[in-house]
Amino acid sequence: MLPDAVKKAGYLTVASDVPYPPFEFYDTDGKTILGSDPDIAKALGELMGIQFRLQPVAQVNIIPGLSSGKYDLGLSGMADRKEREAAVTFVDYMRNAGTFLVTADAKHHPMTLPDICGLNVAVQSATTMADDATGQATKCTADGKQAPKVMEFQSQDDAVLALRSNRADVAMVTAGSGAFIMTQAKGQFDMTATYSAGSILGIPVRKDNMQLAKALEAGVQKLIDNGTYKKILTKWGLDKLNSIEKSGINGAIS
Repeated sequence: MLPDAVKKAGYLTVASDVPYPPFEFYDTDGKTILGSDPDIAKALGELMGIQFRLQPVAQVNIIPGLSSGKYDLGLSGMADRKEREAAVTFVDYMRNAGTFLVTADAKHHPMTLPDICGLNVAVQSATTMADDATGQATKCTADGKQAPKVMEFQSQDDAVLALRSNRADVAMVTAGSGAFIMTQAKGQFDMTATYSAGSILGIPVRKDNMQLAKALEAGVQKLIDNGTYKKILTKWGLDKLNSIEKSGINGAIS
């Protein structure tokens, strides 16, 4: 099902927002990329008989890089959203929800988006969480409340660092990431609540490359059906919060 050019080349160039644990992050050597997305890429490569070559790319640069032809696809826990579907085609492969991460001794414990009014909020740029925070800032002002100070960072690690260093009252991250961060931080953080019903996560490809999208959709579904997908997500603590039963194309909820 792969395009002939991909078969001939023997590889696909994959943009991935490293670090974004547990989806992708560096091992202790600072070079090897670990996580659920690299494992999925490896499994897809073995299934298709080609290499998936991951390249670290900031989230904000993934879609522009795809559109320019610099990368063949993105694999980075990216939300499939209607507005993004105007620029790329998504192959849906997971789901996720937003959550609030606070320090264990936090004074504020937001449970819903209106609870962030007046707080210092750390988010990663170009993410659904960043959009949610800035959108809520407008609503806070409209309701006569103090808007949150939204602090945007290039990486999720930097947003969490702002929380750890008390520059932020709360960090807004995905539920899968929040759960992983808590296991690694050993009591430093708490997740107060998931604040959204969740979104579909997709593998973006160029709009004009539907043949590749169809091949990836079939590949993801094969991994789901043969149990490889469940093993990978379970390994990274994502099975309960992030798994789906059926892949698809452009399945954005909003």
